[in-house]
Amino acid sequence: MNKIWLLFLFICLICVCGCKKEKHWSNKEWAEFSTWAENYKKALSPPNVPSVPPYSPPTITHFIPPGPPSLTPERAEEAEKLINDYFPTGIGTRWVYEITIGETEPLRQQTNYWTENNGQTLVQLVKGRFSTLVGSNNKPPKTFRLIIKIKKKTAADLESSSENVELAIEEDELGIFKHGKKVSWRQTSYLGAIVIEEIVVYSPKNFGLFDIKQDGYSSHPIFLASNVRIGYSEEIYILFIGIEASRLHLRRTVNAADSRPGRPPDYLDKAFIEDMWFEKGKGLVRLEQRIDGLVSMTWRLVDFSN
Repeated sequence: MNKIWLLFLFICLICVCGCKKEKHWSNKEWAEFSTWAENYKKALSPPNVPSVPPYSPPTITHFIPPGPPSLTPERAEEAEKLINDYFPTGIGTRWVYEITIGETEPLRQQTNYWTENNGQTLVQLVKGRFSTLVGSNNKPPKTFRLIIKIKKKTAADLESSSENVELAIEEDELGIFKHGKKVSWRQTSYLGAIVIEEIVVYSPKNFGLFDIKQDGYSSHPIFLASNVRIGYSEEIYILFIGIEASRLHLRRTVNAADSRPGRPPDYLDKAFIEDMWFEKGKGLVRLEQRIDGLVSMTWRLVDFSN
C-alpha cells in the first residue's frame, strides 16, 4: 500500500510540474490539493480496527529459593517424630480410599518438569479436570476407589532427595495417576523444613511434547513435617494447621490461574484448597477439596493394612 501511495504522489508531482509551466498555483489551490490527497490516502488505507494479539500461554515460572544449609537439630527431631507417627512408609503398607465427588466438579493441578534436548529444564503447569468426569454421555458415578500400596524402597534418583519409596497403584478409578509410569514419595529438606513430595514420572508424548526424548516428572507436596507455612512455588503452598483430636491437619492451597488474554476467567482458573487429616499409624485418612467454599471432592480411608 505504501508503494502505491508513493507512486501516486510521484505522478501527481509530474503533473503539477507540467501545470506550473502554464499556471502558477495559488496557496489556496495548493491547500485544496493537499486536503484532497490526504483524503485519498485515507481511502486507500484499511479501517482503523484495533489489532488483537495472537494468544500465547502465560509464561510459567517456578522459583524455589534456597533454604538453610541444614535443619536445626530441634526441627529435625520434630520432623522425624511427625513422620514416624503420621506417615507410615513400611513395605506392604496398603491404603484403600473411597473418593466421593461433591457439590461441584473437582480440579487437579500439577507442575511437570522436562529436560529438553539442549539440557535446559522446561517447566509445564497443568491445571484441569479429571478425564474420567469429562465426555461421558452417562452421568459418572459419584464414588471412585483408589488403592495404593508401598511396593519397595528405592535409592534417591532426583536432586536434594533422600530415601524414596515406590508405590504400586492397584486401582485408580478416577484416573488420579493416569499415564503415570512410576509413582513414588520422597522426603526432602526444603526451606529448613521436611517435606514429603509425591513424584510421578510421565512420558512427554502424553503431554504433547513430541520433540523431548526423556521422561519427565511432576512434583507436589503431600506432607509437611514442620509447624510452618511453606510457599512451595508461585502456584501452591502447604500449611501446618495443627493437631486436632489426635489427627494432624495440613492444608494445601492452589492459587487461581491467570486468565488467558482476550477472555474472562473460567472454572479451570479457580483456586482451590485441600484439607488433609493424618492419623497416627495410618497416614492420610481424609482429604477434602473445596472450590468457592463448596466441597468438590472427598477422600475417605475405608481400609488399611501394613
